[in-house]
Amino acid sequence: MVYAFGESLLDVIIHDLDHVVARPGGSMLNASMSLSRAGVDVSLITELGNDPTSKLMIDFLQKHRIHTEYITRYPDNKTAVALAFLDDHKKPTYTFLKDYPVNRTINFPSRFMSRDLFLFGSLYALDKDIQNYLQAGKKAAREAGALILYDPNIRQKEKLNSEGMKELVFEHIRAAHLVKGSDEDFEALFGTTDTNEIFEKLVRINPETLFVMTRGREGASAMRNGHVIHAPAQPVEVVSTIGAGDGFNAGMAAFLSGNPKPVSEWDDVYVEALLEKGIRFASSVCASDENYIQTSFGSAFSELK
Repeated sequence: MVYAFGESLLDVIIHDLDHVVARPGGSMLNASMSLSRAGVDVSLITELGNDPTSKLMIDFLQKHRIHTEYITRYPDNKTAVALAFLDDHKKPTYTFLKDYPVNRTINFPSRFMSRDLFLFGSLYALDKDIQNYLQAGKKAAREAGALILYDPNIRQKEKLNSEGMKELVFEHIRAAHLVKGSDEDFEALFGTTDTNEIFEKLVRINPETLFVMTRGREGASAMRNGHVIHAPAQPVEVVSTIGAGDGFNAGMAAFLSGNPKPVSEWDDVYVEALLEKGIRFASSVCASDENYIQTSFGSAFSELK
């Protein structure tokens, strides 16, 4: 089972006033959808309100065979909404509308199994109001021998200005077996675009972790055992980049679920295949106005497993 923990929102995607699309979204919901379409068993851990939007989203998740038993629904609050404005390069800028209660509750599974994966990240993972739950979830996953995948998904350094935010990112990195971030994420975190320097800084934080950096049209690179492994991007006609990084995470999680190996046995061939699956999933997301891999791609992947 892949347990994906993160914020869920209704994404209202705005190309212009004549082209507006609404999709259930949020990084981990996007990844969960891609995983489900690829035939991977996935459970979403998240928070919703008690309104028509939450009913639409629950129905959507259940229709697509995503487990919903760990979704908290607040009776007196509304589900979060994100307005996503696409620029000429199909990249979004966001306006968020949120309505969380003062006292929040996160429902984690009572225990993890060694074959499970725990996927989390984004600014939601830095929310101080849920840290006690997240820390307990990471600890339980780690103690059970489950794999932990973390995606900082920060992009802008001003988001790290609050006291303790950067150290919290480092804490999550120390807990993870696999960390994936974009070049923008790591530039925000370390103030440099030099790939080797970034990887060196990451390895100093956690020398046991596999680090993956996505670089858009330049493909993706990974640092493992002191050297860099690179995989090229796939050519794709981009419709929207929303969910591309989440698709990359889903591709890696799908590969890890279908090809389990102890972290100590992740050799170059294994890491290359991991990167390739991430890139293929991200490319499928970019070729659609959805936030997830296309249904036809997911069916083909599921049949190949």
